[in-house]
Amino acid sequence: MGVRGTLWLALLTLVVVVAYFFAFEEKPPELPRVTLLGEPLYVDPSAPKEYVLRFDPELVRRVLLVQHGAVRSAERSGSRWRGSRKRGAPDEFLESLRELVVLTTIGSAGLDLADYGLAPPSRQVVLEFSGRPPTRLSIGDRNPSGTAVYVRVGDGPVLLVGSLLLWEFEKAYAAFEESEAQRNAS
Repeated sequence: MGVRGTLWLALLTLVVVVAYFFAFEEKPPELPRVTLLGEPLYVDPSAPKEYVLRFDPELVRRVLLVQHGAVRSAERSGSRWRGSRKRGAPDEFLESLRELVVLTTIGSAGLDLADYGLAPPSRQVVLEFSGRPPTRLSIGDRNPSGTAVYVRVGDGPVLLVGSLLLWEFEKAYAAFEESEAQRNAS
């Protein structure tokens, strides 16, 4: 057999091996969607997004940020904000809150909120609106991997959201001034 015949035989062998591999290959098992703690292993991009808060940022009259008992606030005055050292910080913070997506719902029945850093929460966001009751977002601890944080809206279930919320909170907290009540108490 010549060189040409050997090359054809090698090519035919390669085709047979590849065909056998695809015909009899076992598919890998489907990965679980959650960890043992009920947290998502990954976010499915095709899944519809569930937002933590549904509100129109233009209707927010006042934003209160509470961290370890210290209160900072910004109040809307027309199209401007009073109480913010950085122009646009309240609007940026409200937009990040509006885009906050639920990664998973932990639940509420039988949970010890202290396990999630929510009894009492170290940080809170209170949004006051014109013509409707305020909305309170309690921010708890990070999850064990540090990639997400536990939150709770009012008395609702414990939710898991991206830990970027903590950075956004700290940025806004640094930009807001102490509230009037906090200054009078000092």
